[in-house]
Amino acid sequence: MESKRHYRSTEIKTRFNTSLFIVFTLELAFLFAVSYIVGGLLIAVTLGVLFIRTGVEIDLDNNRMRSYFNFFGMESGNWTSIPELKYVSVVRVKTKKKRFQASSDMYVQVSTKNVKYNVNLITEDKRKRFIRMLSAEKEEAIEKALELGKTLDLKVLDYTSHDKVWIK
Repeated sequence: MESKRHYRSTEIKTRFNTSLFIVFTLELAFLFAVSYIVGGLLIAVTLGVLFIRTGVEIDLDNNRMRSYFNFFGMESGNWTSIPELKYVSVVRVKTKKKRFQASSDMYVQVSTKNVKYNVNLITEDKRKRFIRMLSAEKEEAIEKALELGKTLDLKVLDYTSHDKVWIK
């Protein structure tokens, strides 16, 4: 029997925001005021945007990888050869979002900080040092990194705190 050595990460990104809500509302108005067919198609595309899946797929049997996105079941992405890999890392990343909030006499800009954890493949290539595989919460990121390390037969570095710790 032929063994398939394959890894696939999938992320479903949250894409709902105020702009998309406004577009969806305008599409609903178009649906009822102008055309059911065109309005329905526009709403279907907008809902499809909400559920786009992205990720990285690695095919070890053919020594290739690709970044892909999935839109309504249709996948797209170009295969490239896998670069020389050193190890897998889990890194803590702070993200900032700026927004405006009403204060007593005007709108002021405030920023919110969130923490995510990225799972990266570290390469030998000096031009592209890492390949981001996925972002997740800490426990899930470590679990996925260990799974990826096992699949690719690589060591796993936990860099979620100030101390670097090899966990595999």
